[in-house]
Amino acid sequence: MNTNKKRVAVPFLFRAADGLGANGKLIARSYGAEVEGVFTRAGVKQSPMTDAAEAVFPHSIPALGALNGVPALLMDAAAPTNLVANASDFSNVSWAKNSVNVSANTTVAPDGTTTADTLTTATAFGGTVAGGVAFTGNGTKWAVFYVKASGTAASVDLTIYDDTDTVQRHQVRATWAASGVPTLATNNGTGHKSVSGPFVRGADRFYRVLMSADNVVAANTNQVVLGFPSNAPTAAVIAWQVFASDTLPGSAIEVGRVADTLYFPFALVPQAITVYSRTIKQGTTANGGPWGISNAGTTDAFFLFDTGSLFRAFHRRATDVLSDAAAYPAFGDTVEHRAVLSATGTVTLGQSINAATEAVAATSAALALISAWTQQRIWIGSYYALGPANVGITHVCVALGTKTLAEMRVLAEV
Repeated sequence: MNTNKKRVAVPFLFRAADGLGANGKLIARSYGAEVEGVFTRAGVKQSPMTDAAEAVFPHSIPALGALNGVPALLMDAAAPTNLVANASDFSNVSWAKNSVNVSANTTVAPDGTTTADTLTTATAFGGTVAGGVAFTGNGTKWAVFYVKASGTAASVDLTIYDDTDTVQRHQVRATWAASGVPTLATNNGTGHKSVSGPFVRGADRFYRVLMSADNVVAANTNQVVLGFPSNAPTAAVIAWQVFASDTLPGSAIEVGRVADTLYFPFALVPQAITVYSRTIKQGTTANGGPWGISNAGTTDAFFLFDTGSLFRAFHRRATDVLSDAAAYPAFGDTVEHRAVLSATGTVTLGQSINAATEAVAATSAALALISAWTQQRIWIGSYYALGPANVGITHVCVALGTKTLAEMRVLAEV
């Protein structure tokens, strides 16, 4: 990271594009001087990066990749509970087979174990393998399928299915091209879909298909289904884990995933400052925020917090200001936030989505500034020491005084 006049002038600057130090640590700038972040993860994480093969990140190594072609820091929350029984064993009786034969443990899976199964159609009319899912609450639900083409397989249908109402809440067809990278198309229903990978283990190239389904009725009998089109006789696909949950699973392999946390030393005392962040939204809900100034608890906090439907900027947790809920960002949106803490202790939050005109929320009530931040830390991509938001973080910048969005873009070197 090269020091220049702008960087010397700002109290804090993190840019994912040059945020990895020579020693493998995440770095930021504090008044132009390099500072190292404290990154924690309890175990090994495997995460899909754009156009990468397999990316494995051991303990204390952060996941720096790319989203929408832009360098970004990817941090994950702990994986939610998988609602699919025997998620990696399609030979188990909990998976109903209709004209599909299962050969268990034929292939090395993305986690390095020989637990991926080969699914082969028994007739020219296609077939399905279906497993039950017990969702909690109605609404949008999520599923992840890990699949690999095999032999004559050209496509596989991946579905969240309502067996009670006989409705495909969302059916996504994954079709393999000559390059081996599947393209996705919605056949029925509505929801989000995306593909990432490949996860490479020798000759095995698995892809992670993430999908959501709208209007799921939890009280009904719901299933996750892998199916073959009727015009694909004796087709086969290799499948590993199927993961279903009430919330967005995240951006990494779900099994054993734990929460990432990251903080940097923060030299400022509470005073008039402007905090800017630029992120790429990776989910429809989240359980953390792009940044926060606090200790590892929930006191003395001035931070940006994503509740899942709103963004909030707090000062000492006693007052807040809200962005416009109607402008909540969608999956893949580039989101900029500018939060101003005044000398009198008011907070004002502005938001711009995909470089649109900034929407500025009402200024909060005043609350006197405290004398010092507890532990003087700025947390990046995590809600204190807890799970992070589902966003890719490209920039975080802190400047003295009140700055406009345009001024913060310049200081952050967007």
